[in-house]
Amino acid sequence: MPRSHAVHGRVIVHADLDCFYCQGELAKHDLRSVSAGFHQVEHVRLGIPTSVPLAVQQWDGLIAVNYEARKSGVKRGDRTAAAKQKCPQITLVHVETIGADDKPDGAGTRNDKGACKVSLERYRTASFAIMAIFQAHCRRVERASIDEAYLDLTEEAAKLCQEVEAGNARDVADSPETDLQGTAGHHVDPTNAFDRALLAGARLTAAMRLAVKQELGFTVSAGIASNKVLAKLASSMNKPNKQTVVPAGASSDMLDTVPLRSVRGLGGKLGETVVSWSKAETSSDLKRFSQQDLAGNFGTKTGEWLWRACRGMDDEPVAPNLKPKSLSVCKSFTPVRDEESVLNWVRLLCTELSHRIAVDRETWSRRATKLTLQMISLKPGSRSNQREAGGGNGKGNTSTTRSRTVDIPGGGESPTTASLVSEAMAVFAKTDNALPCSRLALTAHEFSGLVSGRGSIASFLRVLPPPPPQQPMPPPTSPLEKSGSKGVKPNAKEALAVGPSGQAGGGRSLPEGDDEDVPGRETAEASTASREVPRVGSKDGSRVDRSRNFQPSSHLAGGAHDERTAPSPLRPGRERCPKCGKVLTQEELQEHLDFHYAEGLQERYNREGDVARDMARLSNRRGLPKRKIHEAGGGEGAKSQAKRPAAGPRIDSFFKPT
Repeated sequence: MPRSHAVHGRVIVHADLDCFYCQGELAKHDLRSVSAGFHQVEHVRLGIPTSVPLAVQQWDGLIAVNYEARKSGVKRGDRTAAAKQKCPQITLVHVETIGADDKPDGAGTRNDKGACKVSLERYRTASFAIMAIFQAHCRRVERASIDEAYLDLTEEAAKLCQEVEAGNARDVADSPETDLQGTAGHHVDPTNAFDRALLAGARLTAAMRLAVKQELGFTVSAGIASNKVLAKLASSMNKPNKQTVVPAGASSDMLDTVPLRSVRGLGGKLGETVVSWSKAETSSDLKRFSQQDLAGNFGTKTGEWLWRACRGMDDEPVAPNLKPKSLSVCKSFTPVRDEESVLNWVRLLCTELSHRIAVDRETWSRRATKLTLQMISLKPGSRSNQREAGGGNGKGNTSTTRSRTVDIPGGGESPTTASLVSEAMAVFAKTDNALPCSRLALTAHEFSGLVSGRGSIASFLRVLPPPPPQQPMPPPTSPLEKSGSKGVKPNAKEALAVGPSGQAGGGRSLPEGDDEDVPGRETAEASTASREVPRVGSKDGSRVDRSRNFQPSSHLAGGAHDERTAPSPLRPGRERCPKCGKVLTQEELQEHLDFHYAEGLQERYNREGDVARDMARLSNRRGLPKRKIHEAGGGEGAKSQAKRPAAGPRIDSFFKPT
């Protein structure tokens, strides 16, 4: 039996940036990530108003077109010559590129595809700044692509409804900023509990969109519904810069006229296969097939998903995943037949990757440990291979894709461009039949948290003024006081604790190959590297991301909390210690983390001394060979450790109380 209708009571939002790349060129600020956060400086690239027709090009094709240019018939994918013919007054700007001098071309004038590669750093940085604002308004945010996200506002909407009932907020039905039309003739019913929750979510979404506009200059369209399928459809109904609510009664009917390929999850190969098999053009056309029919052709899980999706039923959760699982750069080019040409492309890729690794290290307090090189080579005897070599017809136009993974060089430090180039070329040289090569991709992945420090324990201690002289203790008045008391040793934290971020959760991987990462394409479909995504028709069917939640107050300190137990957002300027949960100011947090680390070192030192003393006692009783005693740290050294004076200042005496 099919599961019940989509979870009524959830408030799911799909937030979609309007013409994101174009806005990135016209935004009020040029966003650059630095160690202190997403810093804003005056925008210097374009100085034209938003009313001017604008398109962003990558080589000879358009990857983004603003609404003014769309009025003249210009659309994404057009060639530049065709765009100018349709709209002579259009302004074309090329995405930034990285050339042979290893420096980004901010002016966008260096666009030789045979010598440069594109860089999406401008848009990627803006994307994460926008996601940080989303996170400040919602606890559960799932980044679907570079310019869109899903948010679960169920908890926040319920709290707002409670405030309204208590008389502490205006009624949620008073929402002039929300478009309630265009949903198959259905209207929001303010007396319906579920619709009131959606209206509360609409007010929260409007506040979030306003914050993005005021702080960063970007406009956002949004859809508010009970699930991801309906929210995504609603976000595109009243673009640009508007939001639409899907009432409870419109969940099924609004899909009847929507093209089947527009439904979330059916825009790729699965949708193509379904349309080819069913001859269905809209969701209503697919409704004539029973769940058994669909399961017989597409499998049990995919069949059930299709049956429910065409009826507007979807219970997939919002899976927080703002921390990237991997960092990827790639380049496709005309097949090259010598290692010198490969080296030139590898150098460009490593230039960008080393920068992204350094930024990721500062932002998330972690380091990548693995480097994967993927290469596409033409097979011997293929038509393309023979044509490149000047030969005749071959057996077919075939290629082979291979990947090799090695440790990232640097010994824990951020790798340099030169070290990455050396490692990548060594891998390439060891690969048989790697030439001719037509594509290269480099991915940094498998992150581990940074330890607070690597030096001596003195590097963790703040120099404090000497304490005042101690007053003499009063004479003992009882036998117990006369004999003294050792006190109870407090429980220490784990020795050598991992830094505040830890390894990224097993969430959806977010490699962003610059040749493929375009706005409007969900990450699950845009990626060219393997990663865990909810893929309809897979054996596990409903696999979803369980990555840890992203807290806005700690997105630079690397704080991570489990999405099921994440606390409420903190006040600006406050951080939560990932070890003990204590709330501190940003200035106090680093020293507080150092204290945990130093305390762990002291506890380990104490434990090693205990082991040595135990081994010494065993050797006296059982005649343990001296060699074994030495290996365990026992013997004479253990005796000296056993006689360590108990008195003396502890680690915590060097730190200011917090």
